[in-house]
This record gives sequence, C-alpha cells and structure tokens, in this order.
Amino acid sequence: MSEAIIEFFRGFIGNDYLLLFVISLFPLVEMRGAVILSASMNVNPFLAFLVCGSGSAIVCLPLIFLLKPIFNQLKKFKPFYKLIVFFENLFADKADMVRKTASHKYNNKVFWALASFVAVPLPLTGVWTGSGIAVFLEMPVSKAAAAIIGGNFVAAGILSLIMVFAKPYTDYIMIGFAVLILLSIAVPVILKLIKKRRRAAEITPSQSPDVSMPEQKDAAENEREAEAEHEEINL
Repeated sequence: MSEAIIEFFRGFIGNDYLLLFVISLFPLVEMRGAVILSASMNVNPFLAFLVCGSGSAIVCLPLIFLLKPIFNQLKKFKPFYKLIVFFENLFADKADMVRKTASHKYNNKVFWALASFVAVPLPLTGVWTGSGIAVFLEMPVSKAAAAIIGGNFVAAGILSLIMVFAKPYTDYIMIGFAVLILLSIAVPVILKLIKKRRRAAEITPSQSPDVSMPEQKDAAENEREAEAEHEEINL
C-alpha cells in the first residue's frame, strides 16, 4: 500500500527527500504521514527525520499570522461557513483543553502544555492543529512558534524511532494512521450532533403549553377591558 502511494507521487516529484518535504506540508498527513512513508523508501532515517520535521514546521508562522484572517474571509461565503465554524470550534475546544491543563492565563505552563500536545505523534496533534490552538490561546508568536516547532521535532523523533524498528509493518501502521485520521474527524462531528439532539429534546418540553397560561391570558384581557371602560367613563 505504502509503496503504491510513493510510486504515485514519484510521478510528480522525482526526488525522494523533496517528496517527503512536500507531503509533510499538508494538513492531517503532515510530518507523521511523511515519516511513516519514509520507512518504505530508500532514504536515510535521520535525513528523513530532518526533512519531514522541517517541512511541517515551516507552515507554523504563516498559520499563526493568517489563520484568523483567512477564516474570516471564508466565512463570508455560504458554502464554506459551516466548515470554517466547525474548525473554529475544534481549535477553541482544544485550546480550552490546553488552558485547563495549565492554567486560565498564559504562562510557562501553557507553553509546555502546547508543546506536549504537539509532541504526541498522532493525527490532529501536529503543527496545523497546534497553530490553531495557539491562535485561540492568543499566545505571543515567538512562544507559540517555539512550543509548536519544538513539540513537532519531538514527535518526529519518536515516530522515526518507531518506524526504524517497525519497518516491516509499515502498511499496517499506514492503515491505522488513516483510520485514526477518519476517527479524529468523525468523532467530533458525531458528538456535536448528539449535543444538538439533546438540546432539542430539552427545549421541546419547555415549549409545551402551560396550564396556567389561559388564566394569565384571561387576567390580562380583564385588565384591558377595565382600562377601556375607565377611558369611556372619563370621556
């Protein structure tokens, strides 16, 4: 499986290291997918670690500076609105998780919490998600970039070591990685739908007619009639 993917991309990019660099730029796949693919390529593991780590790290600063402006522009178009709101909520939820892990205000604990989050070599914990979290945490750019890039290279090192010893199982790891990506996207969507249904179920009983409402309406009508009679008498 991994070899078929590599051969497909080699048709566009001939150099293996440049291919790994380009693959590591893409969201979801990022460095993690590139390192896994490198195990099926005739490349030096250490050089692959540097190339894949650098490829994903290079998008950090552009994301921190441009993520919110791009989101704000895309939300003006109806086809993209719901998708952008989904990612905004995703980043905001993960930012709250990081904030609660450390404290309610920015400090060194938040820095290490973000770095630890990105250092986990799993889907949706990479530079793209980490940069989105940093934006919603409103971290200083230099601190955010240091935490994200540092955590990214730690994750690259961990995954590179794993792939050195698990090279014969690259295809299985690739399949597992793809499944984790799908679950990482599907689970938040399913949880959101469940929350919506629960809210709808909670709102529905409150909208049922109240027994006391007719009495309240009768009292209000009696007051209006009394006021009208009073005005006629004055006239």
